[in-house]
Amino acid sequence: MIACGAQSEVGKLRVVLVHRPGEELLTISRDAPELHLFRERPRLDAAVREFDELVDALKSLGVEVVNVSRWRDANQVFIRDAAVVTKAGAILANFGARVRQGEEEVVAGELKRLGVPVVSRVKSPGHFEFGDLLFLRPDAVLLGLSRRSDGCGARQVAALLRRFGAVRRCYVTEVLPPAVHLDMAVNLAAEQLAALYPGAVDGAAEEALRAEGYEVVQVPEGDFRNLALNWLAVEPGRVLMVDGYGKNRCTRRLLESFGVDVVSVDISELAKGQGGVRCMTLPVLREER
Repeated sequence: MIACGAQSEVGKLRVVLVHRPGEELLTISRDAPELHLFRERPRLDAAVREFDELVDALKSLGVEVVNVSRWRDANQVFIRDAAVVTKAGAILANFGARVRQGEEEVVAGELKRLGVPVVSRVKSPGHFEFGDLLFLRPDAVLLGLSRRSDGCGARQVAALLRRFGAVRRCYVTEVLPPAVHLDMAVNLAAEQLAALYPGAVDGAAEEALRAEGYEVVQVPEGDFRNLALNWLAVEPGRVLMVDGYGKNRCTRRLLESFGVDVVSVDISELAKGQGGVRCMTLPVLREER
């Protein structure tokens, strides 16, 4: 077994899984992309170029990037939802979106190849996708109840995290449309700094953040809709953000006013699948502070 565990949102990111998109994007119907959960079919060449630039950015920041070459469907690029990696090993999702079911097995195969054990999974009738989980502390999590993750699934995840991750505190919040997952509405940028869009979660989210000692700032609706909150922290106070110098400049400036270093990336084609930088990365190993 290799060293694993990513029970933090801001600890130094060491190893991450990704899936480089390919021909599976061509399976998306131009006339009905919503059947694959996309707003529009991305242009393959542009999507691949964006992905490669994201990987280059991660590597330049000292992150080891492992590509999962196999795919189950067009959403495989949004690999975050398939699993969470605890100190003991991985817990697999049970996708609420039927079209995505089976992605977790592809990810499980790569994790096992790396030497990361799969310790458990969410089981029917419960459903949970891990874009609906945020580690507030190594022993505290915020779980989202969304269109894709239900109460039965969240209860299973809470129990599994207590067993395999020594998690003591589990907070639950409702994720409101149009947010698909919790990580579109709430995120952490530094050890004491959180951000959210209040129109996409109920009040329990901010209560949980403040209970764990975070200063909470709010982003504007336009930035929320442009996936500003779906950033990836690579270490405390440094994040990779979608279009930080364009559509999401308000959120970039907000974070910078708190001393956060924002690295901007363009994923405008891939964002047609309703996911951002965090969605496209599955941390395997982070340092804990």
